[in-house]
Amino acid sequence: MATHLQAGMFVTNEPGVYLEGKFGVRLENVLLCQAARTEHKFQGKQYLQFDTITLVPYQQKMILTSLLTEKERKWIDSYHESVYQKLAPLLSESDAQWLLVSTRPLP
Repeated sequence: MATHLQAGMFVTNEPGVYLEGKFGVRLENVLLCQAARTEHKFQGKQYLQFDTITLVPYQQKMILTSLLTEKERKWIDSYHESVYQKLAPLLSESDAQWLLVSTRPLP
């Protein structure tokens, strides 16, 4: 039985790569499904959007930036900026400094 997405549901986004017999890597973020504010609706239906709830920076030394597209680089930088903006005000000065370094734009 299929369950249709609805506003208020939580889902996970788990992109990964697995090399058989060698290793695997997966990133896992929790997303909140919410009603999207759009100018138009298709057949009167409400569009949904996903907002990232997980606010943890990616370990940049593990990212092979040479393999990323410009769009992927921009997405990671935008995600890191959002993590910093949302969490820094809640942290001590030293923890906020660590977060600033951890969320800097990709080289």
